[in-house]
Amino acid sequence: MTHFFPLWTLLPFATLVLGIAGLPLLFPNAWGKHGGVGDRILMLADGNGEYVKSLGLELDASGYGMGHRGQRFVIVAKNGVATHVNIEAPGEFKVSAADYVLKQL
Repeated sequence: MTHFFPLWTLLPFATLVLGIAGLPLLFPNAWGKHGGVGDRILMLADGNGEYVKSLGLELDASGYGMGHRGQRFVIVAKNGVATHVNIEAPGEFKVSAADYVLKQL
């Protein structure tokens, strides 16, 4: 998971980056601490999956023994309005990667 953080923490123009995990808060906090994100990424939990459900991004991974989760996604917002929404294909790590998002901005 630490390979995910470095570019996000270097964004000089980002006022707030959120890291949201469909797990209890203990896990995203530990990932953030291990990844050395400091106060550059606000780590949040969506343990019940309510946020991803409201976005229509719930993923049923029950067939893999993982229950209901959120798809991997990135939302870039400016002044509270989403300007980019990138949703990963299952098993991919491309459009939610920081270097991909930076090219869109």
